[in-house]
Amino acid sequence: MAIKSKTTSTPQPIPIPSQEEIKSSSVSFSEQELKELRSLKEKISKLAFDFGNLTINKIKLEENEAFLKKELNNLENQEKTLAQNLTEKYGNGKIDLDSGTFTPST
Repeated sequence: MAIKSKTTSTPQPIPIPSQEEIKSSSVSFSEQELKELRSLKEKISKLAFDFGNLTINKIKLEENEAFLKKELNNLENQEKTLAQNLTEKYGNGKIDLDSGTFTPST
């Protein structure tokens, strides 16, 4: 009886699909690739959400700025009117708000 020798066979390499084969057939992504794709999608969605919030906050700030400018203008007009009325009544001088006194200019 002849003894058969054990031959170790080298593993055959996995064939790499061609571009046409890849384009024409569906391929399943690895779990790692899916994880990376989902992570990127989530980050992009969050970034888009944050940009939306930023835009809304910017609009609110611009509205608030316009309101404050209008209020400042109103206060300046009130100050000007009061100064004219006090000048007509008391003449030119200095007002001390702490003591509530007016000192005429000479």
